[in-house]
Amino acid sequence: LFSENLNEDLDVEKLLHVLCASAEYDELPVRHNEDRLNAELATQVPWKVDVRTADDPHTKANLLLQAHFSRLPLPMSDYLTDTRSCLDNSVRIVQAMVDILADAGWLSTTLHVMNLMQMLMQARWVHEPSVLMLPQVTHEVASKMESLGVRALPQLMSVSNKSQQRAEALMQRAGLSQRQAQEAGRVLTRLPIVRLSCKVKEKSDEDATVEVEMRRENQLAKGASGGGSRNSAPNAYAPRFPKVKEEGWWLVLGDRETKELQALKRVSFSDHTFVKLHIPRDAIQGALTLYCMSDCYLGLDQQVEVTKSRPVTKYPQGKKDSVPVAPTFHFAAAEATDEDTDEEFWDNPGNIQHPSSGSSVDKKHDTA
Repeated sequence: LFSENLNEDLDVEKLLHVLCASAEYDELPVRHNEDRLNAELATQVPWKVDVRTADDPHTKANLLLQAHFSRLPLPMSDYLTDTRSCLDNSVRIVQAMVDILADAGWLSTTLHVMNLMQMLMQARWVHEPSVLMLPQVTHEVASKMESLGVRALPQLMSVSNKSQQRAEALMQRAGLSQRQAQEAGRVLTRLPIVRLSCKVKEKSDEDATVEVEMRRENQLAKGASGGGSRNSAPNAYAPRFPKVKEEGWWLVLGDRETKELQALKRVSFSDHTFVKLHIPRDAIQGALTLYCMSDCYLGLDQQVEVTKSRPVTKYPQGKKDSVPVAPTFHFAAAEATDEDTDEEFWDNPGNIQHPSSGSSVDKKHDTA
C-alpha cells in the first residue's frame, strides 16, 4: 500500500487518505444505518470523501479522524469507541510512513506526515492557531490573543517562562476567566522550550557529521517525567489522545532547495541530549537545513540552516510558517464547541450528539 501511494509531493490531506486506507482499518465496524450517519458527517468535515463509499470502514476512519481534528460532536457513543480504535492504530502506521519516506529521501512529504502525527495527538488542524492546543482557548480567544500580539504558542510560552502571572493576565485580557487562565497557564509550564544547537564536522573526504544538542530551557514540573525514571522524557500533554505518550522529536536534515532528505533520527530526552547525524560530505555544500519536529505538539517545530563555518544556536521564535515546505490550507475548519473539559474527554457522554431524528531511524539507519 505505502509503496504504491506514497510519493515525494503529498500534502496532509492525501496522507490522511493513505493512512486510512491501511489494512489496520479493514475491520472497523460499520453498523446498521451507519452509512447514513457517515454521509451526514461527511457534510461537516472540511476534506471531501466519496459519499458513495459511506459504508466502507476506511471512509469511516477518515471521517472520524477529521471529526477528531475539528472536535466535532459525534452522533452516537459507538463512534467515540471507534475513534479511539482509529487513534490507537494511527501512531504505528504513521511511524511506518515516516520510516519509508525517510528511506526514499522525500523531505516535503516526510515533514507533512509529521504534521499529521501532531494533528492526531492534539485533535487540531495544523493550520489553526497553535494556542488552540491550550485548554479553554477557543477560536475567539485565539483571535483576541493575536490582536494582542500573540500570534503563536511559543510567544506565549516565552512570556510564561518569564512570568506565569503575566501570561495568565494576557489570557484574561483575551477573554478567559481567572480560573480558565490558570488552567491554561499550568499547561504552558509543561510545554517544552527547547534550545537547538548544531555544528558540522567533516570526518573524511566522503562523510560529514552534524552534531546536534537539544536542551530544555524550562524546568520540568515535579513528577512530570514518564517511564518511571528521572531521565525519561516527560509525558506529553495530549488529553484528546486515548493513550499516555512521552514527548518525542524527529531531527531531520534536508536540502530545502532539492527537497531531498539526508538523515533522520527520533529522539526523546528529559533535560538535554546530544545526537550525531551522518551525511555525505557534499551535502553540506547545498541549502542544508535542520528541522526539529515534535511528534506530539503543534507549533513548536524549529528549523535552522546548517553551515560548516560556525556553530548555530536556535530558539523557537513563534513564527507561523517555521517550516517552508509545510502544508498550505485554503479552507476554514468546521467549528465545534470548545466548552468541553479535555482531561475528561474520553469519559464524557456530553461529547456525543444524538440525532434529533433517527524506532530510531535515519536514511543511513543510524541509532541515537
